[in-house]
Amino acid sequence: MDGKSEGGLFSLARQFPDPRVPARTAALGEAPAPDPEAWRELFARWLEVACARHSRCSGGVGCLHVAFCEWTITQDDVPCNRLAFECLLRESGFVIDEAAGVVLVSGLTFREDVEAVGL
Repeated sequence: MDGKSEGGLFSLARQFPDPRVPARTAALGEAPAPDPEAWRELFARWLEVACARHSRCSGGVGCLHVAFCEWTITQDDVPCNRLAFECLLRESGFVIDEAAGVVLVSGLTFREDVEAVGL
């Protein structure tokens, strides 16, 4: 077959299974946890200068991660990946959960947001 016929497309699809299939993605979940050692000191400084801890606040993990990466670059360092960032949050005692499809960290948000609302 020439790859354009129906049989050719189906055989091609069998060679490249749908990545959303759980069996295909299970191996990704088995990857070792990242070692956040290289970012611990930077993360602690970033928490102090850019974030606020407050029991009535939750911050989006994605937004916080992007902000940390951008700040890390301004410090002439290399940003971490999302898994390492989540490890840093958990090591610091923060709880990560999901609400309505958004991954949030309880008790942490941007300092400027807390100051804007007067908390």
